[in-house]
Amino acid sequence: MLNGKRVVGIIPARAGSKGVKGKNFRTLCKRPVIDWSINASVYSSIIDTTVVSTNCPHVTTCCKANRAFSKWNYWGDRPDGTADLKFHLYCVPRPEELCTDEAPTEPAMIHAIDYMKEEHGIEFGYAVLLQPTSPARPSKMIDRCLRKMEEGFDSVMTVSSHTPFFWRVREGQAIPDYDPNNRPRRQDIPDEDMMYHDNGNLYAVSVDNLRRKGRIGDNPYLYETTHFESLQIDTEDDFVMLESLANHYGGFL
Repeated sequence: MLNGKRVVGIIPARAGSKGVKGKNFRTLCKRPVIDWSINASVYSSIIDTTVVSTNCPHVTTCCKANRAFSKWNYWGDRPDGTADLKFHLYCVPRPEELCTDEAPTEPAMIHAIDYMKEEHGIEFGYAVLLQPTSPARPSKMIDRCLRKMEEGFDSVMTVSSHTPFFWRVREGQAIPDYDPNNRPRRQDIPDEDMMYHDNGNLYAVSVDNLRRKGRIGDNPYLYETTHFESLQIDTEDDFVMLESLANHYGGFL
């Protein structure tokens, strides 16, 4: 729980990946890719319920095969001493109209939240978006991000830091966003001049803000990830790189 409200971890995993076929259920380090996000979510000390939103039968099979799906749905005592049903992992059928290439993620998140209320009577105050194509996501990182919400931020997003040496191409002409003739050394760049890239590993937001504005609120906290945590699966090479680094670091969790 967070600020006295339930927290849901939402993992969107629709069928029909164009770049890498079946990437959500492909094997990565001897487990389906989606398992790494499921496990990070259910091992979080703050997320109460993990929901996989999908229209893919293979993802559904992976979800139901995860031991959290059956083992950890039980009656128990909550940290505040009250008895409650501890829901850990659910698979929510996503409507096909929310599974097109053009469909944004936020409506699928809201659908999953509404589905859990209508079908299971569970309401949430906060939502955490965990895209399965970012498997390098330790559960402790999730908790550190969510703790920032207790400091007054209305949302959290993961980012990667970059030097501000960017170029744009306009009508075939390369245009710099900085002065190439006066380029400072990296160590001389002040923090306020660094650029931050939205790397898609995690987004956390109140459900009210999600409905009103989207996954990022008006006052977000930018949580800087490591390079490993920032990596996403978009190409075949990403599988090779992530597996190699996971073996080097001892896993994703």
